[in-house]
Amino acid sequence: MKSALAAYDNFVFDFYGTLVDIHTNEYDDRLWEELAGFYGCYGAIYSGREIHEAYNRLIKQQEEALAKASQRTYPEVEQGRVFRALLEEAPKKRTAILAAPVSDGRSGRQTAAFFGTANVRGRKMEETAAGRRAMTLTREVAAAEALRGFRRDPWSEAARLSSEGAAGTESWSEERWEIWTTAVANFFRTASRQRFAPYPHTEATLRELKEAGKRVYLLSNAQSIFTVPEIEEAGLYWYFDDIFISSEQQVKKPDPSFLAALMHRHSLLPSRTVMIGNDFFSDMGVAALCGVDGIFLNTDRYDNTEMQRRLSAMHEATGTHTQPRIIWDGDIGKILQKEA
Repeated sequence: MKSALAAYDNFVFDFYGTLVDIHTNEYDDRLWEELAGFYGCYGAIYSGREIHEAYNRLIKQQEEALAKASQRTYPEVEQGRVFRALLEEAPKKRTAILAAPVSDGRSGRQTAAFFGTANVRGRKMEETAAGRRAMTLTREVAAAEALRGFRRDPWSEAARLSSEGAAGTESWSEERWEIWTTAVANFFRTASRQRFAPYPHTEATLRELKEAGKRVYLLSNAQSIFTVPEIEEAGLYWYFDDIFISSEQQVKKPDPSFLAALMHRHSLLPSRTVMIGNDFFSDMGVAALCGVDGIFLNTDRYDNTEMQRRLSAMHEATGTHTQPRIIWDGDIGKILQKEA
C-alpha cells in the first residue's frame, strides 16, 4: 500500500490533541475567582460563581443566536465578544482608573504609577494573584495603545469617570476593545492552561511534508484569540499554507461547510486530500462528509472496544460508512509510513 506521501498532496490537520498535547481546566473555582478579580480591576464586580455563570449564559445565548441566523447545526461564536459582554453587562459596576478613557496625542504618567493605590476587594492589587496579572497585562495594554497613538493620563482622566457603565467603557474605540479583549483572553488562557507542548514528532513530520512539496493546512475547532498565539508558541505557524479556525468561520467540525470552504479556496481535490485528527466525530466525521480520507491519531489511548464505539457513533451521526486509517499509538510520525 502507498505511503501517505505518495497518496496525497494536501494534508489537513486538527490542532489540539493532534499536533499538540494540551490540558486546560475551566472548572477550577480558582480560575473564575481570578477572572472576577481581573474584571474588578476594570470596574466590573463579580464573584467567581457569578462570572462563571454569566460566561456560560453568554456563550449559550450567542451560540443560539448564531445558529438561528446561520441555520447551522454546529455554530461557533467568537469568544472575544463574550469577554467584552462580561465587562459591559456586569451586574455591579464601579469607576476604575485602569479603564479611564484615552485620547490621541495626550501625555501623562505611565499607567503603572497608580497601581499602588488601586484595590481589589480591599487589598492592594499587587497583593492578589489577579491584581498582579492585571498589572502586567495592563502595562502591555498601555504599551500597545502607545504604539497605536493613544496616550493615557490616569490622574486627569480619573476625575472624569462616571459611575455609569463599567469603567467608562462606553467611550472605548473598537481598536481599544480589540487590545483589551486580547489581554483578557491571554489572562484566561494562561490561568486555565495546565499543560501545552507539541507532540514529539510533530515538527519533524510537518517539516518533512513541506520539504516533499506537500501543502499543509490547519482546520481547528478553536478560538483564534487563544489558538493563533499557541500555534506560534509551538513553533508551527510557518508550516501551514493556510489556517482555518472555527471562531473566524463561525462554524465548526463536523459541519462539512467548514472543510469545504478550505478546499474550495485552495482548489483541493478530495482524492488527493487527507484529514488528520484525534476525534472521530469532528475530524473523521467532517472528512467522511466531504469525501476525503481520514487518518485517526489515537492520542487518547482508546482501547479497541471504545474505538469501535466511537467509530460506530460517527457513522450513525454522519450517515457514512468510511473507515479511517487508525494509528493506534497516536504517533504522528507514523502517518508518513506505509500502512501495514
